[in-house]
Amino acid sequence: MAGNKNLVRRVRYFNIGNWWEESCDFCKKCGVDKLFAYSHILLPSLDEGYITYYSSVNKLLKNNSDGKGIRTKTTLGRFLKKFSTLTDNEIRILAEAYNAKFKQEFLFFIPNTNPNGWEDVYENAWGFSSCMMYSAPKKKYLDNRCHGEHHPARAYAHPENDLALAYIANKEWFAGNNEGLKVYARTIVNTRNKTYLKIYGDSSTNSLLELAGYTKNSSTTDGQKLTRLMLNDEEIICPQIDGHQDQIKDFGNHLMIVHCGVDTSNSGIIRIGWTCPHCGHRYSSEENIFEVLNSNNVRCYNCIKDTHVWGYSEYGKSWIEIDSAILIDNGYYTKLEAKKFGYHYSHEYNEWIYESGVAFTSRGVMRLSDPNLVKLALPCPEECDYAHIDDTTSVWNSDGIEYIVHKDMNLSNHNLFDTNPFNGESENKKAS
Repeated sequence: MAGNKNLVRRVRYFNIGNWWEESCDFCKKCGVDKLFAYSHILLPSLDEGYITYYSSVNKLLKNNSDGKGIRTKTTLGRFLKKFSTLTDNEIRILAEAYNAKFKQEFLFFIPNTNPNGWEDVYENAWGFSSCMMYSAPKKKYLDNRCHGEHHPARAYAHPENDLALAYIANKEWFAGNNEGLKVYARTIVNTRNKTYLKIYGDSSTNSLLELAGYTKNSSTTDGQKLTRLMLNDEEIICPQIDGHQDQIKDFGNHLMIVHCGVDTSNSGIIRIGWTCPHCGHRYSSEENIFEVLNSNNVRCYNCIKDTHVWGYSEYGKSWIEIDSAILIDNGYYTKLEAKKFGYHYSHEYNEWIYESGVAFTSRGVMRLSDPNLVKLALPCPEECDYAHIDDTTSVWNSDGIEYIVHKDMNLSNHNLFDTNPFNGESENKKAS
């Protein structure tokens, strides 16, 4: 009985700093084995991922169905926060190392000869998603055609590259036996250079891969060959590349990840050629000169340059038919967009004027700088404050002050001799 009590005391009050210095090389690296000895850690499965411990002598000695007392279940990080003097960073390092040791038997690799395995691991993500996942639970990026034999992940399976797919799962992938497969994390590795790329899913995979001898490197996929999966004569299935080199070069019988080539896309498709539906000319992907008029109208630049101009339309910056385009200050607009940008058309000058220089008159829009523009003492019948000088007349009050009004103005409701339309400001000249 005394021995059991002593064990519990060691569980609850041990100082990790003391045994850390005295531990073996492995324990100095991650402390896992000592934690097993000190706290009776149990990890029944990957889905659990917890430790259990006796929180008191009574819990240890209490009889239950299995005769092992009553354990408290928690994470290793919470356990260490409660019972150790370690800093938060030291606890994080220990927890990651511990998780890596526990999950090591669940780290698997799909080779470069197994396209089915690559596809299944990508599609059976558990707890995370990515743009290359066709069955993404929320937002899907892949083109609707990118599934099955056209899944972009299958392109990584090329027998002449150095790539493999590392993944953590509840079981290893086997052909025809993947029911219930749950992939908790995945990343692409270079088996020759022993490097890995961006990790999707469980972040503790970093520690796991490092224990397996891999280091993180953004150049993991640089220069690697991919399988050339044709969708049709003008489109190739290709994953979006994450690494330092993130473009593709087409060599006819395979693709290669390069620095300068064709951009990859989260749609899972790249174009290797394009035929203009208007003139019928075929272009290669490197020429890349097709232009989109709208979602249903695509033409090559040679077809579009004589009938359209580049400017502002309801689609933003886009091509506009010449007959519908308005040239204003060296830029092109549709009529609607010109108004949205603050321009007003003047029939007086047959041109568009920006709003800061506009005056509204009974004739329409005029320039504020026009010498023939006159400010009215009273708004005209169209409620405008300005008028062309030819549309005005002058009236005087008893003090000989001249007031300029619109010639069509009905002054019967305005007593210019008792009140000053300018509210006391004599802006106009006196009559001589």
